[in-house]
Formats: sequence, C-alpha cells, structure tokens
Amino acid sequence: MKTIASENTADNAKAIQDSPFKGFFKRLIFAFVIGMAFITPGLSGGVIAAAAGIYEPSVNAIVTIHKNFRKSFFYLLPIGIGGVTGLLVFSRLLEQILASAEATVIFVFLGLVLGSLPAFIKESNSKDGFKALYLIPTACTFALVMVIEKVLSRPEFHQTTSELTLPMYIVCGIIMSLGMIIPGISSSFILMAMGIYNGLLSTINSWVDNVFGFIKGGFRGIGSFLSSFDYPSIFALGLSFVITSVLAIKLVDILFKRFHGIAYYSVLGFLIGSMVAAFPGFRDGVGIAIDILAFALAVVVGFFGMKLNERVKD
Repeated sequence: MKTIASENTADNAKAIQDSPFKGFFKRLIFAFVIGMAFITPGLSGGVIAAAAGIYEPSVNAIVTIHKNFRKSFFYLLPIGIGGVTGLLVFSRLLEQILASAEATVIFVFLGLVLGSLPAFIKESNSKDGFKALYLIPTACTFALVMVIEKVLSRPEFHQTTSELTLPMYIVCGIIMSLGMIIPGISSSFILMAMGIYNGLLSTINSWVDNVFGFIKGGFRGIGSFLSSFDYPSIFALGLSFVITSVLAIKLVDILFKRFHGIAYYSVLGFLIGSMVAAFPGFRDGVGIAIDILAFALAVVVGFFGMKLNERVKD
C-alpha cells in the first residue's frame, strides 16, 4: 500500500518527469512575478508559486537534484532566470517608486495575492479536501505574524541608520532565505519593519549598477570594478542565505509531503497576517481612488491569471 508521502512524492515528480522544456515559459513568467513579489514589502513570492502549482515540484526538484540532475536542473532553470530577472529589474524601479507611490504598489500586489487566493485554497484542498481542523494552524500562524509585527515595531528592533553592519547582513541572509522558502512569510516586510530594507535594497542596486556599468564599458577597468564590491558583506549575506536554505528546504519538503493540508493552511495564516500587517491604509483625495482602482484591477489580473494557469498544463 502506498503511503501519503510516497504518493505526494510521485505527484511532485510527475511535474518534472516529462520533457525538461515543457512548461518552460509558464514557469519563467510566474517566476518573474515571484521575483518582484519577493522584494515587495508584505508579499510572499512563495504563495504565488504555491497557487500556480510550481512550489512543491520546485522544492522536490531541489531536494532530489542529486538523483535526477538533468530533469531537476531544467525544471528549475526558468524559475531561477525569471526570479532573478524579476528581482533585479523591479528592485531598481521599486526603489524609485516607493518614495512617491509606495501605497499604490502595495495595493497592486495585495490585489494580485488576493486574486490568487482561490487557486491557493484549491491547491490546499487538493490532497485530502478541507477539514475544519486546518483552521487551527491558520489561526496560530496568523497570530504569530501579528505578534512578530508588534515586536518588530518596537524601537529597539528598528535600525536607525541606512548603513548595514556585517551582523546585519547575516540577519538579512537568514530572513531572505526563510521568506523565499516558506510561503506566506514576507522577508521584505520583516526587513522594512526592522529598518533594514531600504539600506539593503540600495546596496543591492549599487552592486547591480556596478555590473551593468562594467558591461556597458566594454569590460574595461576590471581592477576598479572588482574593488567596488564589499566582499565581506557579500560573503556574509550569501553564506547565511545558503546555510539557512539548506537547513530549511528539507524540513519544508517533509512537511508539505506528510502534512499537505496543515502545511498549506499554516501558510494561509502567514499570508493573511502579512496582508493585514502590510496594509498601508487609505490616502486622502484622489489617492484613495487610484489605490482602490489599482487594487481592483490587480485582483482581476490575479484571479484570471490563475484561471489561465489551470488551463495551461505543464
């Protein structure tokens, strides 16, 4: 008799067992949106991935890449390209528009997430259906987000300067990893609540500018290019991110395989809590009309985007 874990493993493996390029552009587009959501305060790219049906197969591909490298690699390739591209492209734009239209940007992404909720709940109930018991972890994780938001809003947890120290880069790496791997957790929101977000976003954009400047310059001045980076900070950020990811992803893989419904409804609590915490409030005058219109349009796009995703099978 098959166990639940083995059935779930088979389901996830099925998504990557066909042609490695099947569904390539679908995953590329979703990953681009996920990359943008990853750096938007209050939002979780993992939730979009889960609603799109690529979260569990992606985790499974990472965990089993040593067993089936080629298929796992080509399944993850468009996700990596799309995610990094969305993050890098949107990071520069986000830094500029947050200063003038932060509320509208958050309303847009809140609308996208809300529009994807029906697909997310459908995926949550896909294995064993809905059980009232699932609302308990939802309430627990929602309460946890509210407590964390309250704690992080205290002055002692708030970075008062935009310049990040080496320990803060380690903290950033850990938080970014958890936000990427665990759906419903918004690493950007946590970093913003701690006063770290703007400084980190500015630093990452400066690194990206250095790379593009070097490319546009015809790869001249390699010495000055290499000396423009803060290598201890990059190392601290990257190492803490990788170590946390390695430790967390296996745990997440086990939880979603063995406790599918509980895991997804726990994520739902994280998601609702993050949306409540990220809600920017309503502006006065024409601003409120712009925000509501942007939110409504985003809900429609998110809903029908997921409907289209259901029709476009991998």
